[in-house]
Order: sequence, then structure tokens, then C-alpha cells
Amino acid sequence: MPISLATLLTNTRDYLDEATASRWSDAELTRYVNQGLVQVQSQIQAANEDYFLRVEVATAASATYELAFPANIWGNKLRALYFYDNQVSAVGKPTKVYPAAALESIYDNLNASGLPSAYTMHAGFLRWSPLLENGGAFRFIYALKETPLVGTADNIAQIADEHTDCISLYAALMARQKVGAPTKDIAEMYKARMQQITNDVQPTDPIVFRQVRIDD
Repeated sequence: MPISLATLLTNTRDYLDEATASRWSDAELTRYVNQGLVQVQSQIQAANEDYFLRVEVATAASATYELAFPANIWGNKLRALYFYDNQVSAVGKPTKVYPAAALESIYDNLNASGLPSAYTMHAGFLRWSPLLENGGAFRFIYALKETPLVGTADNIAQIADEHTDCISLYAALMARQKVGAPTKDIAEMYKARMQQITNDVQPTDPIVFRQVRIDD
């Protein structure tokens, strides 16, 4: 069952031993919860870079050299990028496009012709000079960033329920630090649980069975 912001706030207050808002408001704890959300996603992403992968398609018109990508890409890089020349959807045989070494190499070739050879991600945009001449569709693979929680009914979208306690632990840790309260117990719990997350989300190793005769 998806974990909601309301549940995370309740769990955070359990760690703070404050069932109802007194020293810490819900608004303050929500800020800490969202900071913890980023920390936990970062821990998972570092342990398993495939965990949050998604595929999306975007269409670009000619006469431009940049294309805005969704704001929910984790970080500033794509895992893979494919271009479908003169298509409005990802159909046909694509051309795989590779990252460029520097943005200057894109600007230096704004009058280049032909299919893409390199791109760069910069300030949330795909920069690729041949778009000036070639409209088409892009299919890209990227890591999806969790959306910050705002309303109490908002749910964690991708992080497993058993790992969301780290978010509440982080929020409680920040709240205690803010008022100068002791943090050693929560800090130790947070560190141990974050390490457990690293172990839990490691990519699955392939299991290889020896080949045997069917009638054995």
C-alpha cells in the first residue's frame, strides 16, 4: 500500500514523541520529509542505477537546436537517447545518439547536416545542433525523480513501503537538530536503515542452473 504524507508525518512525530503539533508544525516537518525523500532516492539510485528507470517519447520540430525535457529527470543525464528521423512517434529504425564532450561542440556545429552524432544536456534542455534541419521523435531512457509531497493524501510513487521509514527518521533527525535536541539515537537508526536499503536494492544476480536432461 503506498505510503502517504499523512503516514510519514505520523511516523515522524512518533520518533519525536509529539503526537500533535506543538514544537514542530506539520509544514516544517513536511519540508524535512521532502528532504528525506531526496536522500533516500539518492541512496537507492547510487546502489542500483536501474531502479528508477523510465522510457518516454518527445517530439521535436526542425529549426531549433534544443528540446525541453521533463523536470522529473533525476540528475542531468539520460541513460539512452534514440532519434527517429522525420517521425512524430517512436516508430521505425532509430539512430542512437551519444553524449557530447562539451556544449561548445554543439554550438560549433550549428550548421551541421545529417543525423545526430552527439548531444548534451544543459539546464534541463537537450542541445543537439542537427535539429535545425531534422524534425523527429526522441525516445529516451532516464531515471524518474520522486515528486515532492504537498498534500497529506500525496503518496510515495516509487520507493518501497519498507524503505520509507528512513524518510521519517531523516525528518525527525532534522527536526531535533533544529532545536538542539539529542539526535544520537535517531542518527544511529537512520544510518543503519540507509545501509540496509543499499543491501536491499542491489541488482539481482543472475541464477544459472546447470543444463540437465529433461528426463533426469
